[in-house]
Amino acid sequence: MSNDKILSVDEIRATLKKMKAGVKKQPGLMKSTYRYLDAVSGYVERIANAKEEGAWVASHGTQQPLEILEAMDVRGVFNEFWASSPTSHGWSRSRGHERVGLARTPGEVCSFFRNMDGLMHVGKWPRSDMFLYAASVCDNVKAFHTLGRRYGIPSFGLERSFLPYTAHAIEFWKNEYKRLIAFLEEQTGKKMDYDRLKDVVAKSYRLTELHLEIDKLVASVPCPLSRNASRRLSWPFAAGRARSTASTFSRRCATNCRSAWTRASAPSRTSASGCCGAPSHRSSTRP
Repeated sequence: MSNDKILSVDEIRATLKKMKAGVKKQPGLMKSTYRYLDAVSGYVERIANAKEEGAWVASHGTQQPLEILEAMDVRGVFNEFWASSPTSHGWSRSRGHERVGLARTPGEVCSFFRNMDGLMHVGKWPRSDMFLYAASVCDNVKAFHTLGRRYGIPSFGLERSFLPYTAHAIEFWKNEYKRLIAFLEEQTGKKMDYDRLKDVVAKSYRLTELHLEIDKLVASVPCPLSRNASRRLSWPFAAGRARSTASTFSRRCATNCRSAWTRASAPSRTSASGCCGAPSHRSSTRP
């Protein structure tokens, strides 16, 4: 199959713009649809414009301290988003690496990394200055190291304690973050601005507070959050929790959840309007 059918970064940008324009003409869709697409579009634009704006780019997996990247002006490329988006038009993620004609990555490696390898091979992966990953029960994360050697891109792996919430583990994590900061300083030639890091962490923590509030609200019956809307709430944590746009999106969802819960609690109402304008999901039992 031709590699021309795999979306490039610029094509993803154009597609998102069309989708944003299209949902404005669909009043029946959830209010969160446009806001979600706007947030994702902004994320893609930052990656697409990174080179011309002189910004550093790091492709990364889950469990990364995105606050540290943001404080050092390093733009993150979440591999689980980018490895599936260009090949999502009618292709399953597990076959994407075959579609680009690349069979070098073993079949037992998860499809995100197989697609990542293939997209890099055909030049349709966002330009990356470094790879970042964290050790986990998923041993596939070492693929970042392998791909780094294959394509000549420096990589850095955070080690993790087996029991993550002990005093020993927290001290261990602090040292790992110091190692990461030293790596980023070496790669970028910049020093960490710890005052800015504090500000970024404060914004990120506000996002955590919003999601804790939403978690409590959605425990209600009827639930003020639709299943479709709840999936959109995962994006800020995965790719944008250090950005103000993520907090804005989540704050609006929290506000709509509160309003829907208030309406549902009124004696004259028997059902709730879902978060962001979506129908609510009724559950027979409380969580």
